[in-house]
Amino acid sequence: MKKNLGLILWILLTVMLVSGFQTSDPAVITRGEWSTVDEQEIFVNQSLDLAFTLPDDFMVMSDEEISKAANIGMETLDLDEIDFSKVNLSYDFMISSPNKGESVQMMMEKTFYSAENYLKATQSQFENLGLGGADINNMYYMDIAEKEFAVLPILLENYGINEYLCVRNYDTFIVALI
Repeated sequence: MKKNLGLILWILLTVMLVSGFQTSDPAVITRGEWSTVDEQEIFVNQSLDLAFTLPDDFMVMSDEEISKAANIGMETLDLDEIDFSKVNLSYDFMISSPNKGESVQMMMEKTFYSAENYLKATQSQFENLGLGGADINNMYYMDIAEKEFAVLPILLENYGINEYLCVRNYDTFIVALI
């Protein structure tokens, strides 16, 4: 799972570098928080108006675990507020199911791309690496947490990867759920 997660993250970070960065003043948002409500773990990011319930058999990864899994520095995770004039990428959460070998993560990235063009750039990166597996013709839209996200299925059979990249524009950045 860690190898597969690393491959997907590497491709997305490459998309970030290719996509360019917003030149106007980007937003400052607050990272979301996990809390227990009626014996259920709930994630709420008020800045993004998003909320998620932790699925059964999943555990919340700490910022230290996210840093190791995503191979990023703690400086992008130690912030209560994310100022996109100072950072280009930040993770809001990662959850995983050790029994199922599945994970979900939410990251925010500064970019001038629309959600659709972000997914096209992702597909191009897969093609440039000779991986295939991401076909923009399979893109569709789906409501997640009552918000519309563009979704790109990613299937890399040789690597055991079957992922869904879900993205939505917010101000000067993209929110991605993987």
